[in-house]
Amino acid sequence: METPMLTCLADVREPCQLGCRNLTYCTNFNNRPTELFRSCNAQSDQGAMNDMKLWEKGSIKMPFMNIPVLDIRKCHPEMWKAIACSLQIKPCHSKSRGSIICKTDCVEILRKCGDHSKFPESDTAESICERLSSTEDTDACIPLDTYLRSSPLDNVTEDVTHPCNPNPCPANHLCEVNRKECLVGEPCLPYVCTKGCKLGEASDFLVRQGDLIQVPSGKSGCYKICSCRQSGTLENCKEMNCVDQISCNVGGQHKNHGTSFKVSCNSCSCVAGKVQCSKRQCMEEAAAEGDRSMFTGLPCNCADKFVPVCGKNGRSYPSACIARCIGLLDHQFSFGECSSKDPCDPNPCSRNQRCIPRRQVCLTSFEKFPCPQYECVPRQMKCEHVRDPACDSDHTEHMNLCSLYQRGKQLSYRGSCQPFFCKSLEPVCGHNGETYDNVCNAYSERVAVDYYGRCQDVGIFLSTVFIQNVHLLSARPRAQRLQSGHTSRLPAAGMCWGPEILYR
Repeated sequence: METPMLTCLADVREPCQLGCRNLTYCTNFNNRPTELFRSCNAQSDQGAMNDMKLWEKGSIKMPFMNIPVLDIRKCHPEMWKAIACSLQIKPCHSKSRGSIICKTDCVEILRKCGDHSKFPESDTAESICERLSSTEDTDACIPLDTYLRSSPLDNVTEDVTHPCNPNPCPANHLCEVNRKECLVGEPCLPYVCTKGCKLGEASDFLVRQGDLIQVPSGKSGCYKICSCRQSGTLENCKEMNCVDQISCNVGGQHKNHGTSFKVSCNSCSCVAGKVQCSKRQCMEEAAAEGDRSMFTGLPCNCADKFVPVCGKNGRSYPSACIARCIGLLDHQFSFGECSSKDPCDPNPCSRNQRCIPRRQVCLTSFEKFPCPQYECVPRQMKCEHVRDPACDSDHTEHMNLCSLYQRGKQLSYRGSCQPFFCKSLEPVCGHNGETYDNVCNAYSERVAVDYYGRCQDVGIFLSTVFIQNVHLLSARPRAQRLQSGHTSRLPAAGMCWGPEILYR
């Protein structure tokens, strides 16, 4: 429990920031625009230099132990410098995001440069490092090898911009990258400052105004939902049901509540004492040839037939079998892609309102909470000057939907008009398995295009060499079709559906 708590505190006090540069001592950390760091600044750079000077006296003083070392000016000084800089600059990593070096590096440096004659009795490099850094997982610790040399991007030809690092916004304002196209004549900054609420009196972590946030309510496993109001404080808090922090027993191993792990080929989580896993059928290495031919690689070993259904949660599934596999009941989905259904027919809005499709995928229980795929816009004579851009069928951008319809235009897609004019009305299949009217429509939803044409195939998640002879069933207008009788080992549409979406 200690590691997650320390990580949580670090996330609030020193959030991970993209990129590091302009350091004069820890120069190997410079020019890393795509890596995350908690404390890439002049103070931490100076702190690393000061640590090195202290360690040169022959002892590394820590809150719970002193580690005697040889002269680090002669014994692998570059490695000690990498350690000092790592602990001060604090690179972020995907799993723990903690600021600890990997155990193998710790053992190596103490074996070579630790003053073993002054080690406490019964202590070794291994036992000391077990207390300092017990993990070997390079995703959960800082591998020193990365910072023993300068960045491979040292020769800068064009710099990657970081509009929000350092933060240009005033106090109590959240900085966000401006991803919207600017209208002609209006100021166009690469960032947007929005008002926010502090998470607490002693915290600099900000929540965007209007957003909801989950915060602890005092008891273990109990939380409340609060909203950030215009006053700049978290208000209107409502208690949530408490969740038992019970651990799980998985094959004799202890798994804490909230942790994720693998059981065979399935991704699992421990939730309140219960193990919840994806439903992929796993192929054993020693499986018979006949069993391999029956293996599809899809959840519940569903057939790789594309007969899409639309769930009440607003998501399309390749087949009814897959929809049932992820937990939907027969009355909770209907045949056909969600994109093929008009949520405004019949019109659910009142007479003085206009029905506008607004598709969404809902994560909440759609039995308890509705998941509308539309919004009702008032038919008003005067529009508010609120920027929520929309692009019409003539590729003209409007301030908002109200302004677009007031001018008698037809909505093409939400958001700023794309830099290119989508003259083609050819539908495309997105990487999420949804069909969009055109490329611009997909891009406005921040969805990459998988191929041109309507979605018409099942994406197979290739996690084993035993998935063979996956047929490319989709006929792609811009790609050469497979000759009759030929097969391929590559999946067609929706390859990126992976375990986080398709197999949950």
